[in-house]
Amino acid sequence: MTDASGDTALAAQGRETPLYLPAESGFHDALINILESCKNQLMLQLLTHPNCIRSLWRWNKPLCEELDLWGWNSLHYAVKLGLEDVVSEILAWKKSLVYLPAGSENDWKTAIHIAASEGDVNMINELLNHCPDCWDTLNSNNQNALHVAVLHNKDKVVRFLLDSDRCDSLVDEPDSDDNTPLHFLAASGNRLPELINHPRAKKMSFNKQNQTPLDIALSCTTTKKKKFYDLAGICLCLSTLAVVIAFATGMFSTLSHSLGLAITFSSIGCLSILLYFITFTIGCYLYSKENVTEI
Repeated sequence: MTDASGDTALAAQGRETPLYLPAESGFHDALINILESCKNQLMLQLLTHPNCIRSLWRWNKPLCEELDLWGWNSLHYAVKLGLEDVVSEILAWKKSLVYLPAGSENDWKTAIHIAASEGDVNMINELLNHCPDCWDTLNSNNQNALHVAVLHNKDKVVRFLLDSDRCDSLVDEPDSDDNTPLHFLAASGNRLPELINHPRAKKMSFNKQNQTPLDIALSCTTTKKKKFYDLAGICLCLSTLAVVIAFATGMFSTLSHSLGLAITFSSIGCLSILLYFITFTIGCYLYSKENVTEI
């Protein structure tokens, strides 16, 4: 197996691997023993040498169906690494692999969820080209690709899915906790007008905690305001303390005619002014956000 330059394809980026050595030396039996001794050598080589998968998968296609210790097969890793040509070849051979779960019995996802979490629009497009009906597959939490994209703040994937008419139903689909993608968007504090203003986005749908996306957005806003108020209070206390210290130091330096104390007094005074300025800035910010109630 050689590439365009005539080199053995199992040598990835000039580095010799356990597979490369017997292949280059012509020790076919040794190569077969290495492959057969691993449950899925294809996936192990994929993680460090993407070029190897192209040769190994052609050598023994059924390898891509086997799972590793974490419940992932070769297609899952190829999707995660963004190897579009490999994914295309694997799905051309067996489309059903796109629906197989990756992970454990209670925590799993499919190929399109992996692509969504990676923010790989091209990979999602590749999956949909081969398997147009995989767009609505769910993970172990009954979450679709749009849920996952919003959770991972992958705005490009969200926009890509929303631009497709066939993905409209993903917008208001609840997961196992009755959270829609809009619930997750509200919790993230992110603002995506394409999702917020989507015709199927239900701003008043309730999850199992009896919260609407609007409730979550307001709760997050309140939490952020509380943190800013706490920070402002700390800055105010520190600035007040700095003023007291500066005043005492200034009085002492005046009475003792100490240059060092005078410098210290000036430094603490500047610090107190800075802290007051920070407190004032935080107060202005909170005031400007006081009436924000929309998602």
